[in-house]
Amino acid sequence: FEDWQKLSEAIRGALEQKDRTVSLDEIRRVFESFGQDLYETLGFYERRAEAMAILLAEKDVVSRAELEARMDAIAASRGQRVDHAAKTVC
Repeated sequence: FEDWQKLSEAIRGALEQKDRTVSLDEIRRVFESFGQDLYETLGFYERRAEAMAILLAEKDVVSRAELEARMDAIAASRGQRVDHAAKTVC
C-alpha cells in the first residue's frame, strides 16, 4: 500500500466510527453514480477517495474547492502538481 492509501483508509475508518459521517453504504452509492468510464479509470483506492470527497462535499463537511486547495498545497510542498481533471499527481 502507498502511504496515501493507508491514510485514506484511516480517515474513512475514523469518519465512519466517530459519528458515521461517511458509511460504506454511502461510498457504494457514490461508486454506482460514477458511470462506467470513471469507475474503470480509477483504481480501488482512488474510487474510495473520490467517493469520500463527494460525500464530504454533499454533507458540507469540506467543499471540493477546499479539498483541492489542500491537495495543491501538499503537492507543491513536494515539488509536484495535481491535475484535478485527470485525478493524478504530476
